[in-house]
Amino acid sequence: MLRTNRLIAAGAAFVAASVIGFATSAQTKWDMPTPYGDTNFHTMNIAQFAKNIDAAADGALKIQIHSVGSLLKHPEIKNAVRKGMVPIGEVLISRLSNEDPIFALDSVPFLATS
Repeated sequence: MLRTNRLIAAGAAFVAASVIGFATSAQTKWDMPTPYGDTNFHTMNIAQFAKNIDAAADGALKIQIHSVGSLLKHPEIKNAVRKGMVPIGEVLISRLSNEDPIFALDSVPFLATS
């Protein structure tokens, strides 16, 4: 969990640093697909992430969350980001295990108990 929080913080810092370069008058909106419902902790974390980005960018970047697979289904999100169809998206890291086996560690039963 701590590692995940660090990755989220690093991602937020990267995005915020990139966005701060935008002119204050220009506003950009990113659509962000997520496969989970609004009350799922994944989506709740993303909502907080979007608020943090909005604050760090002084409103220059708004992230519109599309939950419950309403924009893209879970298996489609990774490739949609890669192809530039959406600028940002959420997937389980284990979905990347076909690219590098290390990503499968996230889904090994009983490896992490909390």
